[in-house]
Amino acid sequence: MGTFLILIIAVFVTFSLEWYWFSAILGLAALAHLVPDKKKINESRKAIKVSTKVTAAKSSSAQSAKRTKLKRAVELKKTDLPKAIELVREAYEDGEATSLQEFLRLPNYLRLNKQYDEAFQECGKLGSYGTPVEPEIPDSMGWYNEQCEIQSLSAKILVDAGNFGDALYCNVLGYHYELKAAQKLSQSDSSSLQNAGVNRIQFYKTDEKYIVKKVLGKILKGLDKENKQDEALAIIMAWNKGWPQEPEILGHALEKLLFDF
Repeated sequence: MGTFLILIIAVFVTFSLEWYWFSAILGLAALAHLVPDKKKINESRKAIKVSTKVTAAKSSSAQSAKRTKLKRAVELKKTDLPKAIELVREAYEDGEATSLQEFLRLPNYLRLNKQYDEAFQECGKLGSYGTPVEPEIPDSMGWYNEQCEIQSLSAKILVDAGNFGDALYCNVLGYHYELKAAQKLSQSDSSSLQNAGVNRIQFYKTDEKYIVKKVLGKILKGLDKENKQDEALAIIMAWNKGWPQEPEILGHALEKLLFDF
């Protein structure tokens, strides 16, 4: 910067003496000092990249360190479920969990440990209040997708507990939420997303193998009513024709068939 000031003064002096060409040369020299050196720019860019990588590495390392209890719980799941459950609870208190899948670990581990009532209650909390970290907005596509996962695990818990009636309603509700999520996708601004949503709705409403697995699951076998599959499927397909409509209508109709009400 000192050289730049000296050159500027020299420009004024030579210009006042009417040494115009010399003045112009000195002016160009002064301007050259304002242009950053290309080598220095590249060095600065490299320094920034290195700094960014170091920061990202530190952040990743810190995040990994914070998730030690969740990782340890996964390792213990097959050998010491009570300890794994304890670690998951501690991980939640420490803020390790961030996604729905991680918050579903507790009810799933409780299910595996045959603590069915407690497992179902944990699913109920997630279904009612969402995850503690950035819960989805009700009636949004994300909310419906999360509800599908919650209802799916709830049904597994109830099937394991031998409560096939409530499991059936969880499956029906999850199926309804799946259709709602696809409907939300079909209402997107993007035409490609709209088409994807329409195709999903079509698949969910017409693919019989998928419908039997999604709605009836292990319930027919658990009730020893596998001979009722065709009748149950006919009820679901009839409900589909009038969709969107309340899932309770489907649940009640299937309940009448399978539980001889």
